[in-house]
Amino acid sequence: MLARKAGFALDIREGKPGTPLTLTLGDKPEARSGVLLAPDGKPVVGALVTVSFVGDLRAMGPTGPRKFFSFGREDWKATTDDQGRFVFEGIPPEFTVRVGVTIDGYSNASAQIQNDKPVTLSLRPEAIITGRVLLTGKPVPDVSVGAGWAAPTVPARRRSRLPTAPTLYAT
Repeated sequence: MLARKAGFALDIREGKPGTPLTLTLGDKPEARSGVLLAPDGKPVVGALVTVSFVGDLRAMGPTGPRKFFSFGREDWKATTDDQGRFVFEGIPPEFTVRVGVTIDGYSNASAQIQNDKPVTLSLRPEAIITGRVLLTGKPVPDVSVGAGWAAPTVPARRRSRLPTAPTLYAT
């Protein structure tokens, strides 16, 4: 569970069915911030930046951090100002956030922010990689082809187009 209110540091606790839960807001909130730049180095104005994760990465358990919260794409967002800056407030001092931006025509940009030092997100032009998957010279049907986080299933009888970052590494 997560509780947040402007002017306070958020709190996260794991809840159990049938057990009352107390969430305590902190009195020393911090901000996590950054700037979004276009490929030419100029600020990107009016872009939507979202938080996908917030948590205390110091408190790791066997399956990951013990205090964390994952957000849906539109749950916690900020819009860049005329200098490309964005800010998320109400973060407990020890917490890390993951921020990201998705803009048509560019590769996704994201970063983890662990303290109050601003980060720079730099957009890169989207690149299109085309190709076919063959086995002994014949197209392979219904193969999953992915680059980075993308893994769509595409029919082998037609050409595949995957938006991705300009660099693709294959082993």
